[in-house]
Amino acid sequence: MESNFNKKVLNATKWSVITEVIAKIVSPIVQMILARIIDKEALGIVAIVTMVTSFSEIFVDAGFQKYIIQHDFKSEEEYSNYSNVAFWSNMIIATIIYLIIFGARHSVAKWIGLGDNPIVLVVACIQILIVPLTSVQMARFRRNFKFDSLFVIRFIGSLIPLMVTVPLGFLGYRYWAMIIGSLCSACYNAIALTIKSDWKPRFYFDVEILKSMFSYSMWTLLDQIVIWMTAWFDSFIIGVYLSPYQLGIYKTPVNMVTALLGVFTSALVPVIFSTLSRLQSDRKKVADVFFRFQRMLSYIILPLGVGGFIYRSTVTQIFLGKGWGESELILGITILAIAIRTVCVGLYSEVWRSIGKPRISMKLQIADLVILLVGSSISLKYGMMIFVLVRSLLRFDLIIPEMIVMKKELGVRIKDSIRNFTRPVICTSIMGGGAIVLRSIFTGIYLNVFGIIICILLYFIVSVSYTHLRAHETCA
Repeated sequence: MESNFNKKVLNATKWSVITEVIAKIVSPIVQMILARIIDKEALGIVAIVTMVTSFSEIFVDAGFQKYIIQHDFKSEEEYSNYSNVAFWSNMIIATIIYLIIFGARHSVAKWIGLGDNPIVLVVACIQILIVPLTSVQMARFRRNFKFDSLFVIRFIGSLIPLMVTVPLGFLGYRYWAMIIGSLCSACYNAIALTIKSDWKPRFYFDVEILKSMFSYSMWTLLDQIVIWMTAWFDSFIIGVYLSPYQLGIYKTPVNMVTALLGVFTSALVPVIFSTLSRLQSDRKKVADVFFRFQRMLSYIILPLGVGGFIYRSTVTQIFLGKGWGESELILGITILAIAIRTVCVGLYSEVWRSIGKPRISMKLQIADLVILLVGSSISLKYGMMIFVLVRSLLRFDLIIPEMIVMKKELGVRIKDSIRNFTRPVICTSIMGGGAIVLRSIFTGIYLNVFGIIICILLYFIVSVSYTHLRAHETCA
């Protein structure tokens, strides 16, 4: 039984990695092109609109997707009934939210920094109505470890921005190119997931089921709201107190970093949550499997963060172009900070939700948000770069608290949590030292690209050698 489960997890991980790498690798490519053909103010406007749509989508899902994945159902009929209630609840919430935004479009547009341009907000928010058509379907695929079935859907969907957004961008449609591309992508995903799924929504609703789901989902919903506020508060205050242009200077490299690191994190996180949810009754296995995934991700993400910071000028030129010199340091500091936070903080939330304790994640995120609100509000008064530096340092505030809670809930010693990063950190430090030396020797973008290739080879050799050495010592 355990052997079959392990095979299922390995197969899911394989297909998730293949799917997400192929799907997500298109995003940085699209960002590279758009950064060269769309002005910074238009990119800032899209960032403002995305802030609203992403916030609304949290309420639309209402945490039901996590519930569908995490909960153990007694029968297929119960599983289907809960899925139907989640689907229709999402549809009702989505409709209400869109009508509110539509009715208050002028006020909302002025408040978030769009001025007298509410039509952009109204059109972009149509995506809110499409989310319910994909949320429950996606949850069922992931719960059943059917990541191979998602491969074709995600692959074709990833090409839509290249086929729609980029051509419209070249035609001069500015922010409309990105908004229309997002809507086309959302429509395709909704249609494809519905066709591919063996479950189709039917009209069924039970208030008692809704209450049962909401008792868990309420905490997940609140957690997601706080996480959203943590992720978007910086964009909000820049957009309101500065300008869409400066928001474009800040948010574009941040989006690029998120897209680059997301190639790997988005592949593993769904598998982590699905796997830990099935193991939730055995806390020791939960900790062991979590550490395995965390270490795996550390080997990938940490060198990207360190290398991206050291070669920030080259990375900015490659991905954003020559006209983005103002964003070099922002990109470098951000990629380093997000890489560290991803492996040292971000993954822990999946543990708390998977074992049925989302309120733990919510409480920690609230503490994180309070610190962020104070630090960001004060630092912005001293200029953009001080703000970026403080914002990045604040990303580390939950590292120790997460380890303390891990000890309390799963009995994992803090030193064991720290030890889990030892090998990746040592290998990354050696690569970083080599990168600093090469960066001081080589000048020019082409020589720096050559230096990056050498660093990649160095990291690979050091990682393999260190792993073999530790394995030999363990056997001895």
